[in-house]
Amino acid sequence: MIKYVQRSLLWTALSLRERDALVHQTLFNGRRTCPNGALRYGNDGSIVCTICWERSEPRQELVHAIPRYTQNMDAAWLVVEQITQPPHSAEEAMQAANTRFALWWEMATLWAYSREDAAAEICIAALRAAGIELDTTS
Repeated sequence: MIKYVQRSLLWTALSLRERDALVHQTLFNGRRTCPNGALRYGNDGSIVCTICWERSEPRQELVHAIPRYTQNMDAAWLVVEQITQPPHSAEEAMQAANTRFALWWEMATLWAYSREDAAAEICIAALRAAGIELDTTS
């Protein structure tokens, strides 16, 4: 369940899986495949994603779990790649989430964080750049 403080989302009240689901829904539109995923088909009819290496059962659809964006730098890097994509339309250009994220990136001191904390900071910045108001105070 998403918890709000006034009109901001209370980040510290969300579980890790809820945080990852929020990132997934907001930045990836809830797609159940890897961003920029390249699918390969096995001789047995299975499907393999060359990004996360998940494999489907033969002749079944490949369904991905939501990556642990806020807990893993490899998954957080998918967030960086997604939010820094150039806009595809004039409407997207007006929102300029990639510009807001780029400004944060220039000032970020991720080297001072652990891998897990850096992943969370990337996700927080990307959500804010996408227009989500977050309260990150304890």
